[in-house]
Amino acid sequence: MQRVLVVANKWWEADPLVDTLSSAATCPPSSRFVHGSGEAGFRGYVEGSRGRVEVWCIQERMAAQLSASSTQEKARVLPSLLAAEDIALVIAFGTAAIPADSPTQNGCVIVGANAYLHDPKVKDTTSHWPCPVADQLLTSTIGPVLVKIPTWAAFPAIANGLLLPIPIVPATPPTVKVDLDFVAVTEINVTNSNDYAIADKEVLDAYAASGNAQPVGSLDTTLGVPRACMPQPALAAPFLFVAGITDQVGAYGTQVVPATYQQNFVAAHNAGVTVAQMVPTLLSLISSR
Repeated sequence: MQRVLVVANKWWEADPLVDTLSSAATCPPSSRFVHGSGEAGFRGYVEGSRGRVEVWCIQERMAAQLSASSTQEKARVLPSLLAAEDIALVIAFGTAAIPADSPTQNGCVIVGANAYLHDPKVKDTTSHWPCPVADQLLTSTIGPVLVKIPTWAAFPAIANGLLLPIPIVPATPPTVKVDLDFVAVTEINVTNSNDYAIADKEVLDAYAASGNAQPVGSLDTTLGVPRACMPQPALAAPFLFVAGITDQVGAYGTQVVPATYQQNFVAAHNAGVTVAQMVPTLLSLISSR
């Protein structure tokens, strides 16, 4: 049996993901979500003929007394989850910002296959993970396989019809944007949102100075961490990220804070709809292995 692991960051991102996978209105009717139990963070799965798509929540595997934003703690709990030999694909799932020099994409969903992690070394942090693959472009082996599956090209248009408008500075309309060259740029060891203004600029500057030409898809504190914790060779692994966009870089205080629940929920819901519509492709991927 092969498995696709959808690894959500926080519980409030995992909740809308599970809801959209559980609803006949947002998930293909042939895909029945079974709620999980037992191991910490295991939210459930969709079964196929030769494997299944599983949902996991990183925060629910972490020590409760530590910051839910601790990269160090995430890096402690992820390797045991990602080390199994039956994993066909890891999908990092969460919410994120997007560079402010682009038109608003709040409420849109970004799907890409690469990651880049940088430690801005902010002073006000409780996390000190020495990422072994920091400042490298971490690529994926999954692209050539996905593009051969017929449902891959069709799912964004279906998902677009199910996306909700986000409350603050919305994209009109919100859409799913898929480019396997997109990079999830990740600032690690940032545990205080007050440091975003400093950290965001530094990590984007570091990526720009790296010489990598692949476009930035999103910016956050977690989406690249599962990729960095995978046991596959550093520059090639079966990986995707799905990011629901909440705000433009530099605008967290004005585009998220005034309506934190609503802005985050809609972004996570839209990302969940995207994963739900990807399920037939993911099950076909497993069947082809």
